[in-house]
Amino acid sequence: PHPTTDRLGSLDPGALGKADPLLDLGDVVRESLVAGDNFGRFSAFAGLRGAELSRLDWKAVDMDRRIIHLRAGQAKTASRRIVPISDNLAAWLDLVQNREGPVITEKVLSRKAINLAKSLGLSWPNNVLRHSYISCRLATLQDANQVAREAGNSPAIIFRHYRELVTEEAASKWFGITPPDGWVPPEEKRQRRRKGKK
Repeated sequence: PHPTTDRLGSLDPGALGKADPLLDLGDVVRESLVAGDNFGRFSAFAGLRGAELSRLDWKAVDMDRRIIHLRAGQAKTASRRIVPISDNLAAWLDLVQNREGPVITEKVLSRKAINLAKSLGLSWPNNVLRHSYISCRLATLQDANQVAREAGNSPAIIFRHYRELVTEEAASKWFGITPPDGWVPPEEKRQRRRKGKK
């Protein structure tokens, strides 16, 4: 059996383990985040849309209060939104040294991770990380209204499309995906290389 996605393109974090105990979806997601940039990190663990991320500035990311503040003009729904920063997202962002200006400078998603997912029989649909975040957040909170406020959807949409797609145990695995020891964000490496050429 192959891991599956729901009709909105959400990954089941436990599916790979059920298909083959030697495989772990966390490795696929982590691969994309290790080689990618903030686009993947904020999509996977805060559920932000690409359009929202393209307008997001680091000033809206409050690491002390552990919240992301989306102004009305930034959110798709044109209404102010507060999104929590999960423990594992904080672990990824803590390693980003340059937290000034736009959050997204380059939209990068590792082709290696996509190819790895495909080799395991797992598709990588559009917005897959955001949809997976919402499914896992709902499994954790068991509160469609709260998740709807955080994700910028209606409770009806959350309940209809995301309810019971993943287990609480699988959601715990999702929010347990953290950077590997010694990891340096690729954008930091690129910045260092550019400085070295000057």
